[in-house]
Amino acid sequence: MARFCAKEGCEFAVHTGDIIYPEGISSADDPRLISNFERPYADLNVPVYLSLGNHEHYGKAEAMVAAWADGGPARARGLVDARLPERRYTFVHNNVRFVVLDTMTLDDEQGRWLDDVLARSRAAGERWVFALGHHPFRSSGMHGPAVGPAREWMEKHLCHRVDVYLSGHDHDKEVLAPHCGVHQVISGAAAYVRPIEPKPGSVWATDTLGWAMAVLDPEQLVLTFYDDLGRLEARHTIVRKPR
Repeated sequence: MARFCAKEGCEFAVHTGDIIYPEGISSADDPRLISNFERPYADLNVPVYLSLGNHEHYGKAEAMVAAWADGGPARARGLVDARLPERRYTFVHNNVRFVVLDTMTLDDEQGRWLDDVLARSRAAGERWVFALGHHPFRSSGMHGPAVGPAREWMEKHLCHRVDVYLSGHDHDKEVLAPHCGVHQVISGAAAYVRPIEPKPGSVWATDTLGWAMAVLDPEQLVLTFYDDLGRLEARHTIVRKPR
């Protein structure tokens, strides 16, 4: 990733969660923040927006937030420009709205917060809206799609309101056909992978190590997927449709 970005240019990165495996951290100065995240990503040289996974919650999720808060231990070390201001947060880049969810707590409070963010985004005329969370909405991987209350929450708050939902959790890479107006993209193959058997609705899937690159203009998003050696695996285009 670092070599690719140095050559092609990257503006920022997003991390789909499970940053510290397998049990998260209990304090903001845990040395695994260095060994498991900061050193591996130190050469990327772009801001990295983080989301919390279930393994962060197996430790103390608030310790992850404290680690990168202004003046926090990880921010003071300065190896990675990591961004995790809250367990859930939002940011805008070039008139594109990104909403980062804490998918371990898909409750009414987070739903009201998201509804307000999306209403403000629509009023501001922001062209694209991306939601980012650890757990997928739909997936062919081992964990599969959201079910029960989680699925109900996502259908209520994401359907026909966001363009793309980015997630991890399943240790693979996959693009799924749109469902209720939402394109699902999974990139969770940075550390180790599990076999995947594509289900109906899967456009492309692989269980190789690697990552994804996104380039977008006002009308379309071009996704390219790479293996761990930087070799191109697939290209997929998403055309934005009015919400």
